[in-house]
Formats: sequence, C-alpha cells, structure tokens
Amino acid sequence: GCHVGTINSGTGTMVMDFNSGANTYSPGQTYNIALGITSAGASRWGFEVVALNSSNASVGTFIGNDAQNTATGSANNRQYIYHKNAPTGNNTHLFSFQWTAPATNQGDITFYAIGNAANNNNNASGDLVYTTTREISFNTNVTEVAAGSSLLNAYPNPATETLNIDYNLQK
Repeated sequence: GCHVGTINSGTGTMVMDFNSGANTYSPGQTYNIALGITSAGASRWGFEVVALNSSNASVGTFIGNDAQNTATGSANNRQYIYHKNAPTGNNTHLFSFQWTAPATNQGDITFYAIGNAANNNNNASGDLVYTTTREISFNTNVTEVAAGSSLLNAYPNPATETLNIDYNLQK
C-alpha cells in the first residue's frame, strides 16, 4: 500500500526456498525459509509472507531469526512475517526465517510472499514490487498415531538409515 507501480513489472525476481527445495511438511516440524529479492539498481528491501491452507486460514507459526530485519505480526486472524528496518544493500537481498508446521495435517499449504525492491530515495517513486507463491503438501510418509494422551510421529516412512520419532506425553 505504501509503494506505487504495477506488481511484477520490473526486471527483477523474487524466489522463495522452502527447506532447501523440499515440497512437503511434517506435523510440528520447524523449517528454514529463504526469500531472495533481486532487482538492478535497488538498494533497500522489504517483504511480507503469510501461510494459508486451502480454506485461506493461517497455518503454522513464523519465527524471525534476524531480530534486526524480521518481525512477526497478526491481523484478521492471520499470522505473518515481515521486514523491519528495511535493510540496505545493492541489487539483491536475502531474508531468512523459520516456519513451524501445524501439529496436524492441514493439506496443501501455500506461502504468499510480496517483496519490495526500493531505490532508497525516501518516496514511493521508482520502487518495484514482486510477488511469488510456494506450495507445499503434507508429508504422506509421516505416520501419526494417537495413543490415549500421547501423539507419536515416525518419519520418513519407509526409512533407510534414520527413523525420526517425535512424541508428546502428558506424564
């Protein structure tokens, strides 16, 4: 809202990497996300990302791991992560943060991202806005077993050398 121009009209790009190229999530796991924005001549950067399920409900929890440049917020029952202090640097910037998947299968989840490549002239003219999406699916190789008051997750399935087991017990 504070920048003008046609979205995705510049020659730059915005790319989102989820967990080093993964396409799936497992319940309660935390993943690294990198959001790179590149635009020739830009020197100030911003972004915002939200994760929604197929019902457009906010899912998972964002974690900003760069207190100087990222923060989380919520509005209209949606949690999001965004830039703060609009970092500077010539032609490209990489934001990194984490996202913890919901505790249960939410089906396909789409990350919607918008990024700003600004020219740092302290007004909206000359700034370029880019968007991207990234869809991930529930990891069907994860087995969820409810046993009374405990939840057990074992993955990957099948396992070759390593089997991860997550559990939560009340006692």
